[in-house]
Amino acid sequence: MKIVLDLTSLVAAGKLTPAEAERLKTLAAADTGAMATNILLAFGTVAVALGVGVLLPTPQTALLIGGLMLAMGLLLKQRGQVRWRVFAQIITVTGALGVMAALWLLAGGSVWVSLLLALGLAGSAVVAGSGLLAALSVLMLAAALGSSTAYWTASYFLGVERPGLTILVLGALAMGLVWLSRRVGAERERLAIIAARTAVLVVNLAFLVGSIFGDALLGW
Repeated sequence: MKIVLDLTSLVAAGKLTPAEAERLKTLAAADTGAMATNILLAFGTVAVALGVGVLLPTPQTALLIGGLMLAMGLLLKQRGQVRWRVFAQIITVTGALGVMAALWLLAGGSVWVSLLLALGLAGSAVVAGSGLLAALSVLMLAAALGSSTAYWTASYFLGVERPGLTILVLGALAMGLVWLSRRVGAERERLAIIAARTAVLVVNLAFLVGSIFGDALLGW
């Protein structure tokens, strides 16, 4: 738990002695130094991974490097290494993204693989405490249901092949996540709400596409 204190005001009000204030400043400096070290190590690791990826640009390379980063991050988290918490968080998220992207490319965008990847991203989000992975897990599920995006010469495209099914599945998912968020701890509540909001966003986009083009699957 982090607490923000105005040491100058507390000393002036007599609620804290100058010696205690100096001790707290020292602790804060140590914490800041550890944070900087974590960030530098994380960026260095990601830079090396990207460098190898540029030299060997294949899904297999991304799978290997991403798997190593994911395993290292999860190992640090399982051992409760508080000092390396930020480093573990960054490489866990980066590794999970690399593994999921590589598997998706190797599978050629298979629907069943996309469903498994959505589950994998959701599990990684819970382990890593990552809101980004939680949101991506919902987007991967939407992709498995037939949603996609594209870009072409300063134009952006949104595709929802099955608006009715997308609305039904993701609407139910959003309601289930909101229900779940009230029955779990604060950290998992945050992840559930992020995923629910992402699902609601995709549901709105599906309503937009469906209202214009209908739904061929349902004959609407």
